[in-house]
Amino acid sequence: MRAIRRFYLNHLKRKMFNRIVLLYSLVAVMLFMFAAGLMYQYQLQRTIREETDANLKTTHVLSLYLNRQYEYLQNMLQQVYSDGTVSDDMVYFLDHDYEDYLGHRLNVFANSAGSRNRTFDLAIKNYLEQDASVRSVSVYSYGRQFSMYVGRTSRRIDFDSAPDPVWKKWTTGVRPGFRGVLPGEATPGDAAADEGMTSPVGRDQEASGRNASGRAVSEGPEALSEPSPPEESVSGQNASGRYLYARELQDPWTLRRIGLMVVEFDAAKLDALLRSQAPSVNGQILVLAADGTTVYDSEGRYTGRPYPDRLDAAGGAVLPGGAFRTNELSVAGSGLSVLGVVSEAAVDRSMAGLVSMLILGTVLFAAASIGLAAVIIRSHSKKVRRIIHSTSRIGAGDLTTRIELSGEDELQQIAQRINAMCGQLETYIDQVYTSEIRQKNAELALLQSQINPHFLYNTLESIRMKAYSLGAQDVGKMIYSLSVMFRSLVKKSTVVSVSEEIEICSMYLDLFRIRYEGRLSADIEVDESAKNCRIVKLLVQPLVENYIVHGFRPLDNDNRAAIRARVGNGRLTITVEDNGTGIPPERLAEIRLMLGGGAPAPDKEHRSIGLINVHERIRMNYGDAFGLTVESEEGRGTMIRMELPAEG
Repeated sequence: MRAIRRFYLNHLKRKMFNRIVLLYSLVAVMLFMFAAGLMYQYQLQRTIREETDANLKTTHVLSLYLNRQYEYLQNMLQQVYSDGTVSDDMVYFLDHDYEDYLGHRLNVFANSAGSRNRTFDLAIKNYLEQDASVRSVSVYSYGRQFSMYVGRTSRRIDFDSAPDPVWKKWTTGVRPGFRGVLPGEATPGDAAADEGMTSPVGRDQEASGRNASGRAVSEGPEALSEPSPPEESVSGQNASGRYLYARELQDPWTLRRIGLMVVEFDAAKLDALLRSQAPSVNGQILVLAADGTTVYDSEGRYTGRPYPDRLDAAGGAVLPGGAFRTNELSVAGSGLSVLGVVSEAAVDRSMAGLVSMLILGTVLFAAASIGLAAVIIRSHSKKVRRIIHSTSRIGAGDLTTRIELSGEDELQQIAQRINAMCGQLETYIDQVYTSEIRQKNAELALLQSQINPHFLYNTLESIRMKAYSLGAQDVGKMIYSLSVMFRSLVKKSTVVSVSEEIEICSMYLDLFRIRYEGRLSADIEVDESAKNCRIVKLLVQPLVENYIVHGFRPLDNDNRAAIRARVGNGRLTITVEDNGTGIPPERLAEIRLMLGGGAPAPDKEHRSIGLINVHERIRMNYGDAFGLTVESEEGRGTMIRMELPAEG
């Protein structure tokens, strides 16, 4: 648990990108697994459908073959019963001793003037030639208890079949139809083909036409041959791959049961058929009899046994081997049915390669997706670490730090904002630092000028009183105005009301009105709402002084200056207007450029330094949204507008 907690603290809790990679990895793996599952289910259903369709085609092939096989058998029986000569020959053969039957055959042959007559054993021979899948036909006589075996290369008569248990089993409760042969099970064909089963029965061998070994041999046109080769006569054991058809034989006139015919079919022919016409056998192919016995099994597991061979708890059939899909076709009239079974094992074998491929593909795609995501996120993580390192340096006071990132994503935008912020901070600090230096210089100049102000006040007051005593009224007024101005200038307060600032301007103009003896008039208008607004000291007086120094016309008698202060829309507007000499256009353009910050401030020797200083003081104290604007026309006068915030 400690290791897990330590891993979480070191690699997940404090690292956002690692958490993103982990979450993305989980989501990607789940999505790929879900997609692989969907693909597997789709391919599984497709494989099942393909396996089932292929199995159905194979089932059709085998069904058609069995239909044709059963049709041949029925045609042979129909020929026997529909042909009176053949049916009479069959009845005579099964109801009489074989010696009598041979004599009957010779008589019929003689009466037919040597022509070849149609007989029962000839019909069987023709049937064997017509259907290559028939291995043999065995016929047993109920009345005479002997049997006849007809193979492809041999025919035999067995006169000692009465005690044979094989024929007993088949003649007891026999029902027409097909059945399979269990491994080790003896059949009537095996008994008839066994060379050691026949024995004498006590009759005259010469009269009966039997040879010394006890087997009857016909001396007529259809002479029976010696025993068949070993491949068709299997002594004492069951040949593999067989299925039988049993059918009772009846007298067509009396419907009396006279014997039993057992046809043995070669199951190897079914295998050869499937190999030739359905080379890829999908699933298991079975041929079932009417009672459920397996007549043929392509896998050889259930031949001779019921299929399925077990029942569930409710008594229903349970298909063995994990089978889950079947196709069943009936062979018309025979009681046979062809069953095609697709097992889960066969489908699993077909899907084995796909499962491995899906697992490998899921792992590869998930690994590639996670790897690509990790590379991309790692690049972003490097950018974030670079931003964190740079902000740490900025926090330590290094405002010259700049973050250089590639791309145009959000991190690049953050870096640009931080760089812009650092630039603005540097500019602001420079401005504040410059302002502080200027303020210190102004304070130093103020300190230098403050040479015992009370001494100066008292001296000016003494001079004023002396002027009044001597009758110099104008001189007294001028000294009074100068004293009031001086007292206001040396005050330590840097913020005054508008009324106080306008009063200084009024005293300043009074000095020049007295000096120029009526050649200057002043118009001062201050709204009540503007009188108590607070402004920085000595903002308006330099504007009035600028007019006296640069725009006043000493030789003219109509010099006029107007000062107005109003408040509107949260702004204090102070205008100083005169009818002086005005400003030349070139010089006006330079002043406006300097006021806009597009040109350096003039030196002390340059004209209009007062306007630029006032403008800079306004912007340093109130911001760039405030300041001075100048309107002038040469020879007609100048108007200077000052915009300030209306602060009470």
